Amino acid sequence: MLLSQTFFPEYLMATLLAVFFGDMIIRPLVSRARNHVDEYIKREQHFPEQSRWLGMVERALYVLSWYAGQVLFIGLWLTLKVAVQWSSWKIPDDPKIPLDENGRTAQRARARFLIFLWGSGLSILISAWSVILAAALFNQTQ
Repeated sequence: MLLSQTFFPEYLMATLLAVFFGDMIIRPLVSRARNHVDEYIKREQHFPEQSRWLGMVERALYVLSWYAGQVLFIGLWLTLKVAVQWSSWKIPDDPKIPLDENGRTAQRARARFLIFLWGSGLSILISAWSVILAAALFNQTQ
């Protein structure tokens, strides 16, 4: 389905659902998980809400990619996100090495990777759900 052929209110509804409903669901889950990883995450983030705002932008981009028929963008975006974070996740899992040079353990690095996967997976799922719901609601009213 191409964006130019799409009913704009349907696209707008799907985007708003994905962005704001997704934020209501994902933010508390990711926040709770991060609190369990360790305090260093809070010190590491210069802008604590950056993940939340990035997630909102991502969900809007995911909805747009579905409407534009370019779902390959989602895979490319995830590849870019992984590439940027890869070095911080490559810490060896050796209990004899409690901390690396950045003060992180392998367990913390693995936990951060899992949080990344949870947040990204939920964003994709909620974006897809929003597109399906908006299409169903607008097709039903027409």
